[in-house]
Amino acid sequence: MKLKIAIIFCLIIFQSCQNNTPDNSELLDTNFYKVPIKYAKGFEIIEYNKYHKLTVFNPWQGANNIELKYYLIPENQKIPNDIQDEIVIKTPVRKVICLSTTHVGFIDFLDETNKITGLGGTDYIYHQTLRNSLDEGKIIDIGSEQSLNLELIIALKPDILFIYGISENITGKISELQKLGINVIIVSEYLESDPLGKAEWSKFFAVFFQKMELAEQKFKIIEEEYNKIKTITDTINSKPGILINIPYKGTWYIPGGNSYFAKIISDAGGNYLWSDNKSNESFPVNFETVFSKQSKATYLLNPNSANSISEILQIEPRLQNFNCIKQKNIYNHNARINSKGGNDFWESGVVNPHIILKDLVKIFHPEILKNYEFYYYRKI
Repeated sequence: MKLKIAIIFCLIIFQSCQNNTPDNSELLDTNFYKVPIKYAKGFEIIEYNKYHKLTVFNPWQGANNIELKYYLIPENQKIPNDIQDEIVIKTPVRKVICLSTTHVGFIDFLDETNKITGLGGTDYIYHQTLRNSLDEGKIIDIGSEQSLNLELIIALKPDILFIYGISENITGKISELQKLGINVIIVSEYLESDPLGKAEWSKFFAVFFQKMELAEQKFKIIEEEYNKIKTITDTINSKPGILINIPYKGTWYIPGGNSYFAKIISDAGGNYLWSDNKSNESFPVNFETVFSKQSKATYLLNPNSANSISEILQIEPRLQNFNCIKQKNIYNHNARINSKGGNDFWESGVVNPHIILKDLVKIFHPEILKNYEFYYYRKI
């Protein structure tokens, strides 16, 4: 009798639990997988059963302890209760607006350029298909970051708008767009100091298009190629001194010793003259300070938009006294540029660090890549 009562009691408890169990769509998603990100420091991807969570860390210069979170869920799934109040994007996205040429580089890398319906700063676009679409009116110029055409943006009804910010002021623009019902995604790959870290943002973009597998496959190829070259240059003892940029409106802006350019120069077997600097951002330096180091510089890279030594000397005549100028060891990253001024270095270069690395190795140590031809760089 006692046994029978116990069984009945257990059945009542079991049935009660079943009746009170919420629908699966209401449950918190507690199972997750953190996508491996090896080089990039500015973002994180966590994959749950029902969605992805993307977090962007400190997405502008000077940001501290800032995290922006985005939740991406397949379009045929119900939004779980635990993310109802978050920024939720249905994927795959089909219409996007880009405000940076690097955004174009990432999206083209994923073979999704046909999803771009609006662009900002269109004079800087290099991609020929996009240029043709702009001329034909298939892609709309929505203005620059400083003067966006909000009416056009609303009319385009984008799934998302990719934006970037140099300072905290960008939050005002983001808020303005969000109030208009626009999903705004901030991208800060430019803050990465590792060339492979920049390229790894392709995984960030891939989640929006449901192309993580493709991004991981292609990035692995880039990583292997880059590290293969770096393994060779790591054994080089003689490293030429490298100077970057020329004065702009009287001020020489020098990339910090922990910057992207400093890292890729080092990986290519060069001796960056400001390698002892600890900043990852550019900083202003007066002419006299640069001149005091110029005797150690074998090569000058990236002289703004100059196409010849005479153009360089028109900007700053005193540069004629620099050894690298006298020796005509000057290389610029404008081998791929169109009539509008769009430079592919700032577009596809973001996902091709291995090619940029080869260009620099060809400059610094031509004996290593004897049959290689420049892609982004050229001698001027």
